[in-house]
Amino acid sequence: MTPGVGAIASGYRVVGGGGVTVSAIEVLHTSLPGSVNATPTVTTSLVPTDRVVVMSLKQNTASGPGISGLGATWNADAALTTTADTNIWSATGITGGGTITVTGLGTGPSDVIVYVLRASNGAVSSLVNAQTLPFGAAVAGTVRSTSGTAATAGSFVAAASWISVGTISLPTSSTPASGWTTDHTGSTNVKAISQTLSTGATVSVGVTSSSSFSCSLLHAIYQV
Repeated sequence: MTPGVGAIASGYRVVGGGGVTVSAIEVLHTSLPGSVNATPTVTTSLVPTDRVVVMSLKQNTASGPGISGLGATWNADAALTTTADTNIWSATGITGGGTITVTGLGTGPSDVIVYVLRASNGAVSSLVNAQTLPFGAAVAGTVRSTSGTAATAGSFVAAASWISVGTISLPTSSTPASGWTTDHTGSTNVKAISQTLSTGATVSVGVTSSSSFSCSLLHAIYQV
């Protein structure tokens, strides 16, 4: 594995409730200082019905991020190009494993999180909703949230945020209020979380800071 890239989860994170569940069977994450490509390596033996999801959070807009690797055709599920570049890509139809390359991360700090998703019935998961939102200046303790999105039991939800200053609190005032796993923490101002929903919910994710701040925030939902 590339230095600086961590892996979380070697098995399913399945929450009870019956029906089809979509779970992360591998999670990769890295924080980069700038002017360096992200090159996380997927070690899972991928099957064509798996979905690989890549989230990229930059703290500037100094260049446009791009993605390649795994022989995949990458879909741009969501993109933010103001304040701080924030991107969500995903791809299916991949076999084997290998390295993903995220380029154009600019000169400032950036964070990349990768999820390998697999459905319990072997089907391909589909994007339900992806949001990338910029938020302007707010006083400490102000909660900034994604818009609520209906999702069924068994859906996989991931969220991430970057704040300009202070200590990040994610999730906060979120729905669901519990069940989240912390997948990545970049210093004190970047965080990524996820879960497989045990029941249907109108999903929204909130973030706040210990200091006056601005931020970018994303969530993505995938289900069968």
